[in-house]
This record gives sequence, structure tokens and C-alpha cells, in this order.
Amino acid sequence: MISFRRLKKHPVRSIIAIIIIAVTVGIIFTPNIYIIKSLSVHSPKIVIILLVLGIVFMNFRRDRLMFVSLSCCAILCLHLRAYIGSSLNTINLSGKSKEISIANYQLSEVNNLDFIKNESSDIITMLDWDKEWEAKISPTISEIYPYSFVYNELGLHSMAMY
Repeated sequence: MISFRRLKKHPVRSIIAIIIIAVTVGIIFTPNIYIIKSLSVHSPKIVIILLVLGIVFMNFRRDRLMFVSLSCCAILCLHLRAYIGSSLNTINLSGKSKEISIANYQLSEVNNLDFIKNESSDIITMLDWDKEWEAKISPTISEIYPYSFVYNELGLHSMAMY
């Protein structure tokens, strides 16, 4: 049972707890409201924020706020766990969702270029990209995927996206 004396005694703590719970419920049961839909896109970041808030509340010895924050973090983690391994769903704010398939390849582990011809994904990302791979892959893949983005960095951290 809710003790209203506690709400009157610590209104700031109660408001913080209510906001944390409301954000969590808003992410899990996303209504068709623009602000809440745009908030639910950032739910992995909100999980990290709730985790950090739980640690901060622990340092300030606010046990109930820590419990609320870490509980909401755990509930969101369990909710987001269902989306791991599935294709990426982008939220279209008109109410319809579009499905995008993404293929990711580590070029240091690829021996031949057959993976490009058999690929039916919407987006292909390739790690360990360099000038040699660009010369091999670009003529073949530019016919299938006309748009590209290449991020070159010194070392092995370069990547290409088609």
C-alpha cells in the first residue's frame, strides 16, 4: 500500500521515482504519441542512464531510488532482450514499421567474393576495409548497391557501408 505520508515528506524523491517508472512503462508499452515513440528509439541509452542513476543513488545512500532505477533497468534489459538477433526495426512515426536487413562481414576472414553475389540484404557493412578490397569489391558491388560510405582510418579500423 502506498504511504502518502512518505510522498508528502519526500516529494522530490517521489517525483524522480515516478518519472523513472513512467519512462520505463512508456518504452515497454509505446503508445502512438510522437514524443514517446521518439524516446523509445533511444531505449538502450536509457538503460545505461538508469544503470548510472542506480550507482549514483547508491553513492548518495538513496536506497529506494536505487532500487527503482536498477529495477527499471533490469526490466528494460529483459524487454530489449527479445529484439536481439532479429532484424532492425526502424520506427516510422506514422505508425508503420519498416524492416531493414543488415549484413556485416569481417574482410580479414573472407576468402572470395561470392558473398556479394548471394547477398540480399538492404545494407552491407564490411570491416577491415582497405584499398585492395576497394579495387576488388567496388566494381562488383556498385551495380547492386549504388550508394556507399567509406570510413578510412590508419590501422585496421576502416570500414565500408553499401
